[in-house]
Amino acid sequence: LYIEPYNPNVEQVFQPIIDDFVLMQNMATMFWPPYINTIINWDIMTGYAIKMANANELVICGGPLQTRSITLAPGWHYLPVLSECPASTSTVFDPFADDIVIVKELIGTGVYWPQYGIYTLQELVPGSAYIIKVSSEITITFPGCVGKSNIITSREGLPDNSPWDIVGQTPTTHTVAIQGKAISSLQPGDIVAAFTPSGLCAGMAGYNGNPIALGINGDDAYTETADGFADNETIHYKLYRPAGDETFDLIVEYDPGLDHSGQFHANGLSAITEIKMLATGIEIGVNNNICIYPNPSHGIFNIKGISGTAEVVIFNSFGAKVLNMNINSPGQINLTGQPKGIYFIRLITDDGIYFNKLIVD
Repeated sequence: LYIEPYNPNVEQVFQPIIDDFVLMQNMATMFWPPYINTIINWDIMTGYAIKMANANELVICGGPLQTRSITLAPGWHYLPVLSECPASTSTVFDPFADDIVIVKELIGTGVYWPQYGIYTLQELVPGSAYIIKVSSEITITFPGCVGKSNIITSREGLPDNSPWDIVGQTPTTHTVAIQGKAISSLQPGDIVAAFTPSGLCAGMAGYNGNPIALGINGDDAYTETADGFADNETIHYKLYRPAGDETFDLIVEYDPGLDHSGQFHANGLSAITEIKMLATGIEIGVNNNICIYPNPSHGIFNIKGISGTAEVVIFNSFGAKVLNMNINSPGQINLTGQPKGIYFIRLITDDGIYFNKLIVD
């Protein structure tokens, strides 16, 4: 909020729209009628995530703010906007750039990430909340408004020309920076997306020549169907190139200084340092008789249709080589010692090179 509510009791605040209201929470408290209420009174020194069953409008009456400053201890916070008008992120955050790890929209794609020079979040909107991580204690003071307040609601949207339907955005995200050498093979207009092992598109971002911040959505535990990643699920990346209507699987390498597990973690931060693009679902060469089955499997894959001896090379989703061997047909590959996830197999035969994807479940 950017006002001091006259009646901060959340049960009373939401009573006018209670039929459409599901829950409200931050990182420590929750109001989920009729099950739990640990919020009790709305605290303007924090932001909240609110889930609605249907759209509605909520009117909250209150007076002017008593302070525009907020002190944040090291760690993660839901950040409110203590201002009646939009505040520039450069004005609010730049003085603390060495202490701010990341700021991101609670629901949205905008990011302020000094370490990687990603500033797609440029304004903080009153009535919205943001997720911020700081490495040291800081006290942020929001500037006062000059002239008439002008609350904006526009946000940087998701690409609208991809071949994939993205699941709904959730407050739990894993943010991945793509910059430096990793974007050297990309073209403006390319779209990078993240997929769960079951094939759900849970995040995407377009490339416009600047570093990318890809927000990947976690599963919302309060919906019946999966709508994002569960913790520790392997992230699989694809790229769509509208210019040629082409789709590629991506093998990526991560910055070891951040989360480089290749798995989804709530509020995780990762950075991709290198990308290898592999055409999706194609076979390179003329041998159409090769068959790999079952796929997915628990780690044992049978191979038929190889003419003579073939060299087998298998890469994991990070681009690391996990197996290199020669094989005859019929043959078998054993990946039972590898973690569950997506792998890429390359068969070098007398007839050419065959490529495909393997899934260990």
